Amino acid sequence: MNTLPQIQPHHGVNVVSARELHKVLEVKRDFTSWCKQMFEFGFANNQDYWLTKIGERKAHNKTDYLLTLDTAKEIAMLQRTPVGKQVRNYFIEKEKGFNQLAQVIANNQQKALESQKESFGLLKELQQLKAQNAQVFKRMNQIKKRLKANQTDTFKSLGLFQNHD
Repeated sequence: MNTLPQIQPHHGVNVVSARELHKVLEVKRDFTSWCKQMFEFGFANNQDYWLTKIGERKAHNKTDYLLTLDTAKEIAMLQRTPVGKQVRNYFIEKEKGFNQLAQVIANNQQKALESQKESFGLLKELQQLKAQNAQVFKRMNQIKKRLKANQTDTFKSLGLFQNHD
């Protein structure tokens, strides 16, 4: 079996090249005829596959189709060959990996969101406590200043301070 088709993103969907799939599946018919026959099974343009220009050949444009993984799996099975089954299984395993990765990312995003919500709540609570206790902090500073002044006056009265005048 040839190298398996490379999976790539296209408009938020994982796709594979129909040309690569054609090659991997070792299809004997020419690419264009094969695609026409495959698409007769009810695949929809811009939903199951996208037409893409990949270059020019003589007087014609050379095209390819970007197939969704579901479309590629179904086309692989339509070949009714051992290679087709292997390719389908390859896509299934890749898709499982993508789904697991998406789940890990979703879980991490959820944890980050919960952490952000908690942090926001704590900051809000801190601001509320600060506002509620602003008068208390102000009075505490006044008391500290008055205590210091009283202490200084007491030490002076007892002659514990020396005048440096």
